[in-house]
Amino acid sequence: MGVLIRFANSAKTLPEVLAALKAQTVCPDVVLGVDSGSQDLSCQLIKAAGGTVVRWPHAYEHSKVLNFGLRHLETDLVLILSSHTVLEDATTLARMVEAMRDPLTACVSLKWDADAFYSDAVTWEELMAKGLKFGSIYSNSMGMIRRRLWEESP
Repeated sequence: MGVLIRFANSAKTLPEVLAALKAQTVCPDVVLGVDSGSQDLSCQLIKAAGGTVVRWPHAYEHSKVLNFGLRHLETDLVLILSSHTVLEDATTLARMVEAMRDPLTACVSLKWDADAFYSDAVTWEELMAKGLKFGSIYSNSMGMIRRRLWEESP
């Protein structure tokens, strides 16, 4: 499993994010930071934690930065993590990996609130019946995707 952390000038938040990642009961095989023009110590913090950094050389565009980072990872499961999102529960990655055990599961994210609009395991049929509701299914501030399915439809 890999972790993709997108960042820019995040030296204030990265130490806590990286420490929480290291404290997980299931640890990632690789950490990749995508730098969007940092002028602080962010790159050094990622590297000191055992990660690799690639630089996004263009103006920041959320989806393009994520797609760029995903092209630099080879793991099938990828945790996409914002540079300010701390995994407070040490079992978060273990629970996400378990949820991704089904090879047809495309992504998993934790719920931010008690919104019961969708079931806990949204199927394609449920999504087609209910349609999209902003902010209720997946958060790429802290969500895991199956890279193989992203490759089919980036």
